[in-house]
Amino acid sequence: MALAAAHHWASVADRDAILVEADPDGGVLAARHQIGLIPGLTELAGSARLGIDAADIVGRAQRLRSGVAVVPAHPSSERTQAALRAAAGPLAQAFGGVADADVLLDVGRIRPGSPALPLLETVDRLVVVVRPVAELLVVTINRLELLRQIAQVDVVVVGTKPYGPGDVAEALGVGDVMTVPDDAAAVQDDPAAARPGRRSWSASVRAIVEHLVPSTSPEAVAA
Repeated sequence: MALAAAHHWASVADRDAILVEADPDGGVLAARHQIGLIPGLTELAGSARLGIDAADIVGRAQRLRSGVAVVPAHPSSERTQAALRAAAGPLAQAFGGVADADVLLDVGRIRPGSPALPLLETVDRLVVVVRPVAELLVVTINRLELLRQIAQVDVVVVGTKPYGPGDVAEALGVGDVMTVPDDAAAVQDDPAAARPGRRSWSASVRAIVEHLVPSTSPEAVAA
């Protein structure tokens, strides 16, 4: 979903977006979209310990065939976690300083002790993505308490079963939630693929971006 959001970002915000894959469980973008691991998060983290600036972030991003700029994470969770532990703080400052693009961070499951937490120091918005099943909603209810101390939180629900958006909003104590179809095949696609069966997915993600953009300054958004 973060990749699809980055794809729509430029046309909605009239600014480029850079998606940084910073999931401590390891990255999937490189394998899924057949790009190299270099330049990527591990290399960027190594440079950050010596000092980097916003221009380095833009220069180290790769372009997918769709044109989306990405910084992929290594598929090894050990390597990705090591990179984040070593340089998440300096990376956060560099991401926050990017002036010519908005930075979208995919930080995976935000849990206490996550090495990705320092990346959230400069974000304007947090987007929590959850399936509407009881055990995940219970976890999310308790996790929102932590997240609201960091930034404004928006909730995206994947699918509408067994609980609909209204039920989820009431359970989480939020005013409203956004939804995307539960479409695993669409997630695997290049976001620029205009397949008829994927239009509902694409339109839903674009609506989320339109919701986020008006009050988002050129800093960073975490998904």
